[in-house]
Amino acid sequence: MAVVAEQMNETWKGYDFYELYTAESLIRFIDRTPAFTFNDFIVLENHNEILACLGNWDWSQITKLTVKTLSFRLNMITLIMDAVGLFRPMPRTVKPGTILKQWCLTLIGYKAPEHLVTLLRRMNNLAMKRGIDQIFCVCEQDHEIFTASTHIMHLK
Repeated sequence: MAVVAEQMNETWKGYDFYELYTAESLIRFIDRTPAFTFNDFIVLENHNEILACLGNWDWSQITKLTVKTLSFRLNMITLIMDAVGLFRPMPRTVKPGTILKQWCLTLIGYKAPEHLVTLLRRMNNLAMKRGIDQIFCVCEQDHEIFTASTHIMHLK
């Protein structure tokens, strides 16, 4: 756990609102966070070296968000997704009245953006299998995580 804490600290050093972790404080954080366990945490490792880590916090167990209405654009995207869903697996489409299933990405650390992309792909596949409607992350506006997360769209 100490190596994971070090990797997260290295990723977020110098950013506002980040408190450094030790192995003990990381374990306490996971233990005291509702609807989050060690099972929700994945690590990318190569030859005993931690390359990246990522947690998915089941936010839908914390709060329930209900879709009130969809914009014209989202209605059109829904129609397209429903049509494509006839031929390949697609996320479920939401409609007014749908209670969203959400994951919040947390405890993120990585040596290089491509390592994070690997875990984001894994997390995205898990979310799809488990019927998660939305994945979100709260972080600094200028962090490179935004660049890494856009690369997932271009991977096959």
